[in-house]
Amino acid sequence: YNAPFYKFDKIEDLPASLYNWILEEHPEYMSPPRNYTRPNMTSWRVFKNIIDQRREAGEPDIQVPEQPPPTNKKEPSLDREFMDVLSDSKMMTLKLEGPLYVTYEGETGQDLLWMDGSLALKVNKRDEAYEFFLKFVG
Repeated sequence: YNAPFYKFDKIEDLPASLYNWILEEHPEYMSPPRNYTRPNMTSWRVFKNIIDQRREAGEPDIQVPEQPPPTNKKEPSLDREFMDVLSDSKMMTLKLEGPLYVTYEGETGQDLLWMDGSLALKVNKRDEAYEFFLKFVG
């Protein structure tokens, strides 16, 4: 996990609304605890406890839930009205940064490549078909 933080010299340096809320709603947090009496329950410890329980019971560590059967194959379709709007539009440019991944039905997505750049897209209508012009820079 990542979390931003900022350290104040004293609790009174908090924004007034937060300071007043703590004072009124949770005065027990106005000073740090003298003794730490309970374990810090992190997501890692929760996961470890589950694995330990499974091992004691003789079960596998990782248990994948049963998946539903694949749905019927879907025929590709285009919204012709939307495609006509796209074909009447000028070249569109998208700024991209991040992974491009693919998913197959019934499977988890898999990263294909990292993109950092721009993607230009133009749709042209030719008779009853559409052609796509794609240009990726980056």
